[in-house]
Amino acid sequence: MLRKNHFLSAFILLSIFLGGCTVPKKVLVDSSVVSSDKTLLMMPMDVELYEIQAGGVQEPKAGWTQQAKQNLDAAIRDYASSRGLRIQTMPTDLAVNASEDMVQMQKLHAQVNQTIFLHNYTAFHLPTKYADPDWVVGDYSKKLKELTGADYGLYLHFRDSFSSSGRWVVLIAAAAAGVHLPGGAQISEASMVDLSNGQVVWHSRLAKESGDLRKADSAAQSIQELMDNYQQQQ
Repeated sequence: MLRKNHFLSAFILLSIFLGGCTVPKKVLVDSSVVSSDKTLLMMPMDVELYEIQAGGVQEPKAGWTQQAKQNLDAAIRDYASSRGLRIQTMPTDLAVNASEDMVQMQKLHAQVNQTIFLHNYTAFHLPTKYADPDWVVGDYSKKLKELTGADYGLYLHFRDSFSSSGRWVVLIAAAAAGVHLPGGAQISEASMVDLSNGQVVWHSRLAKESGDLRKADSAAQSIQELMDNYQQQQ
């Protein structure tokens, strides 16, 4: 299987540009309110892997995505166990037969996640949100706390992409002409939501051009890099 190329992806370039050449990850808010005696509810993990075709189109790869989900699920549980964190699995009835409120909460979190990236990781700061972040994902969090007894919801989001053989040919030809084109990249984000009030109390982001979520050891490394920001706040 082809590995990722050595060119920065367009997304990473955009992230670095918008973020003023910052490091690819950082913590949004102080998570000192979260402690190991609290229970983290694993929200449905959002994972997609792609193969980049010669023309730059990203083709979803279901088999790769399924393998990555399995690796990441095992990795986050191993990570939590080694750090004394308590992870709770989402009850099957909630995960499989999600209510409309649950679906809306997921959608709202996705929107909040994008907004946090734009206004807290790039140069487009909101004066009232950057110094004192206050993001919420709705009232259904309270119902979720009643149903599960968990204290915080843990959201994980991963996107990973790899160049096809055709893309490699294009990249090599472009490099010979002095043109840099985007290749594979890995973007991951994690956030914790206080289920008592829906507030996002912690957020971490990682963007890199290395790693392979299809492999267990690489998935474990990505989880550690992403989640270590949590530990640093304890």
